[in-house]
Amino acid sequence: SKVWKEMQQDAVEPDVIAYSTFIAGLCKNNQVDKGYELFKEMKQKKILIDRGIYGSLIESFVASGKVGLACDLLKD
Repeated sequence: SKVWKEMQQDAVEPDVIAYSTFIAGLCKNNQVDKGYELFKEMKQKKILIDRGIYGSLIESFVASGKVGLACDLLKD
C-alpha cells in the first residue's frame, strides 16, 4: 500500500491501530498472506496483537480454505 510505504520511508513506526486497520483491509481484499506477514512482523516487534487482528486473519484463512493456518492462530 502507498500509505504503508510512505510511513516506512518517513520512519513512522505503525502502532497496533495502523496494523489492525491494514491487516483487516488486506484480508477483505483476499490478501490474507500479506496480512499474515504483518502479523508475524508485529510478533517480532513485540507489539500487542488485539482480538480484531486474530479475527480478521482467522476468518480470511477459513474463507480461503486454509483451515490449518486458522487453527494454528487459535493455538497462538
